[in-house]
Amino acid sequence: MVDGTQWTILSLLAWGSKFLEARGFSTPRLDCELLLGHVLGFKRIELYTNFERPVSNVELASLKVLLERRLANEPIAYIIGTKSFMGHSFVVNSDVLIPRCETEILVERVSDYIRQTNLVNPRILEIGVGSGCIGLSLLKEHKDAWLTGIDLSAAAIRVAEKNAARLGLASDRHCFVSGNALLEETWRQIGQSFSIIVSNPPYIADSESEDLPCSVKDYEPHMALFAGDDGLEFYRSLASFGAQVLAPTGRLFVELGYQQGHKVSALFAASAWHSPQLTKDYCGHIRVWDGCHDS
Repeated sequence: MVDGTQWTILSLLAWGSKFLEARGFSTPRLDCELLLGHVLGFKRIELYTNFERPVSNVELASLKVLLERRLANEPIAYIIGTKSFMGHSFVVNSDVLIPRCETEILVERVSDYIRQTNLVNPRILEIGVGSGCIGLSLLKEHKDAWLTGIDLSAAAIRVAEKNAARLGLASDRHCFVSGNALLEETWRQIGQSFSIIVSNPPYIADSESEDLPCSVKDYEPHMALFAGDDGLEFYRSLASFGAQVLAPTGRLFVELGYQQGHKVSALFAASAWHSPQLTKDYCGHIRVWDGCHDS
């Protein structure tokens, strides 16, 4: 930023976009819009309807701090503290995984199942709550649904509670509990019959950590990313223990890594899960597995 320049929203967006693009960021204009909008308290559309608004020195100083954080590869969602998902704004911080657009496919698949089967008062169990974006989005979509969420991280549960309040969801429609889904004892303590189990579990192999972008491996919680030597340990837990808490007519839904479709399908089939459906993402990769169990 040039000292003494009278900056406007338009000139700052133009400068900031070039600045970030020159440093290799893939979405420089969007990043700049989100950061400047956060500083000014504007939605993105409001930036475009106020192009000639002067930006004060105090606002410039605030933007500079945020740009420095972005230059260190900190994710935009953590910098501004929110992330849009399924049309809702979720609070996020470094205690929770940032919601991805691919995960919306999981929510849409569960919602389609609820509507297609005319499921009444669905009782949903979410394994790995994080920000709550999956389960809470389902509660917003289905007004008679009820959610139990399990997460190892008490800090993540606090974020999910904030998001439930932010979305205006009644406290008697959800319950978040700290627990380790890799342990059978956790599943025994759940002790209820659920019509739906849903999970976006950690699914990255430990050995793949160096292949991740710095914005992911340096900032997002590792317990929400990594799952053992092959990335499958949480799927094994779901396959082994999920049937214990699933209603006889219930169904399990899980998100998959983009190359895991066939491995996860075989893993669940080996544990007597059946009637699977595979849902692909917009790139043609298998992204969601869902199926039933007779026990």
